[in-house]
Amino acid sequence: MKRIYLFSFLTILSLALCAQTKRVVEEEFTGTHCGWCVRGIAGIEASKQKYGDRLIVIAVHGDVYDPTPMSELSEKAGYDAILSSIQGFPACKIDRQAGVLDPYFGRASSGYHITEEIDEQLSKTPPADLTATASWKDANFTEIEVKTNVNFYQSGGNYRLIYVLTADSLKGKGSAWYQLNYYYNMDDDPEIKNDPNLAPYTKESKYIKNMSYNYVPIDSKGVFKGLEGSLPETITAGSSYEHSVDMRVRTDIFSNIRKEYLHAVVMLFNRQTSQIDNAIQIDVPPPYVTEINTTSNQTPMVTAYYTLDGRRISHPQRGLNILRFSDGSTRKVIVTE
Repeated sequence: MKRIYLFSFLTILSLALCAQTKRVVEEEFTGTHCGWCVRGIAGIEASKQKYGDRLIVIAVHGDVYDPTPMSELSEKAGYDAILSSIQGFPACKIDRQAGVLDPYFGRASSGYHITEEIDEQLSKTPPADLTATASWKDANFTEIEVKTNVNFYQSGGNYRLIYVLTADSLKGKGSAWYQLNYYYNMDDDPEIKNDPNLAPYTKESKYIKNMSYNYVPIDSKGVFKGLEGSLPETITAGSSYEHSVDMRVRTDIFSNIRKEYLHAVVMLFNRQTSQIDNAIQIDVPPPYVTEINTTSNQTPMVTAYYTLDGRRISHPQRGLNILRFSDGSTRKVIVTE
């Protein structure tokens, strides 16, 4: 009896020690007509450079004064209920912890301190690891199937999954796409002038007209309180659970969504704390990937993009790109737009 108890204890301990892949979700609340929101953009750029794929960003746009295509996308993606609780922009929530933070200052009143909140969350051991895949379901490339596998390292708890589809490189013409910038005339402020992340915005105009917006949510499942039935009510350590959903590219709201710049975010939502305990973000394969013929019934996934000189990039660029697939093969692909 003692041996069985010891074996079980060591097994659970071993599983817990394997749970090392903690990722943090930053849900930023912003708007193009918010002049201080460039501070949020600067904070996200700096944080993504620091943390890489361990920080997952969702940039939720609100209709500050007037709706924009991105605020309509965010609302249709299910963020209207969460937006209603945000009193002012820019703002953010880290793993949906209690309280709203500044996406640059964090809990401070100035300076780049949001990293303190991110570091605190990254130091936590998650109860589970997540893996996921995404694939196109239709010939028009509007429906995406996201499959998730959750491996739990501890028993108990009450969890659901949240799915969010995000888009990068959103651009458009007209004032709805202009980013208001209140830092444009602050180059005489020593604190701003000496801040490497904010100083560049003092050189921009009051309205930045060439912005490209990233991390914008365009669809979701269970974004507010988790998707009911996505995980069983009783969780057992060492168990693996699978779930899948279909998501839609909302070209009915904005027709110029770049389908090669889409990402699926899956979050492990803790219903007891209303917080996010872990997450994963995966790239949706560009539409042309589904045209590749293989000897098996499964289409290989894109695992990396490279320039011709061998430099790894996050997205395919205009011109000739090298794509590496999950089966080890590579292919040269030309992107024309």
